[in-house]
Amino acid sequence: WVPSATLKRLYSVNPVTGTCSCTDHGVRKVKCKHLWAVEFTLMREADKATQAAPGATFEYESWYTVA
Repeated sequence: WVPSATLKRLYSVNPVTGTCSCTDHGVRKVKCKHLWAVEFTLMREADKATQAAPGATFEYESWYTVA
């Protein structure tokens, strides 16, 4: 879940399917800022994981679950 920057809402974001429950994604059918935020966070966490364990691989699909 990703919080709205302007409203008191949470959006359901699934980076595996590339979907978000926000209006922007629903209307425009493009990657919204919530999807970008989740992808950047996952990349940052993957980078941290590989720095902690050199040679390790990180697959966010293996631990990501859709609520």
